[in-house]
Amino acid sequence: MGRKEEMFQYAREKLTPYISERANLLRKDCAAYLEMKREYHRIVSDLLQTAQKRQAAGTLGQIHYFSIFYLQSSAVTQSYDFALSLTNERYCLDQNGLLCFWCPQRLFQAVEEDLSFFEKDARQMWIRIRPYELEEIRRAYINNLYQLAGFFFGEESLDAAVLGGIARLDCCDEVRFSFGGYMDQTIQFALFRKGDEHEILSPENRPKV
Repeated sequence: MGRKEEMFQYAREKLTPYISERANLLRKDCAAYLEMKREYHRIVSDLLQTAQKRQAAGTLGQIHYFSIFYLQSSAVTQSYDFALSLTNERYCLDQNGLLCFWCPQRLFQAVEEDLSFFEKDARQMWIRIRPYELEEIRRAYINNLYQLAGFFFGEESLDAAVLGGIARLDCCDEVRFSFGGYMDQTIQFALFRKGDEHEILSPENRPKV
C-alpha cells in the first residue's frame, strides 16, 4: 500500500466517527435537526416570497427548477454555503434566476476542528506531510458531509416549498427539485405538481439532471 492509500485509510479510521456524529444530527427527533428544519423552512419561505415579488414585477420567469447546489468555493472560504436556486427551463443557464445561500451550520460548524485533530495525529505518523495531501483528505471529508446534507435537503425541501407558498408562484406543471454540485451533475429527488400530487422520488427512480 502506497503512502497516499495509507493516509486515506488512516483518515477514514480517524474521521468516520465525526461523520457518524453528524449523521446522528439527522434523526428527526433530534433537537439539532428540528433547529435546522425551522431555519431552512424560513429561508425557503423568504426565497419564495422574493420570487413572488419578482414575478409580479416581471423580472423572474416561470419556475421549472428548485435546485440546491453545494459550492466548492465555499469549502475554500470555509463558509460551507449551499446555493438555493429557482430557475426557468434553462436551468443553470437562466441568467434571471433567483438565488440565495444557506448553510446547515450544525453539520459543518466543527469541520476545521475535526481536520485539525486529524492533522495533529497524522503528523505523528508521517514526516513532511505536504499541504496538497492534507487538502485531498479535507475535500474528501467535506464531500462526505455534502452527501449528509443532501439527505437533509431531500427530506425537507419539498415540504418547505409547499408550506412556503410555491403554489402561489407561476410554475410549470412539474417543478423539479434537484441536489448536487454547482455546474456539475445533480440528482432529481422530488417533483412539485399543480394540485396536491407532489412526489418525493425513491432513490432508484432519481434521474440525473
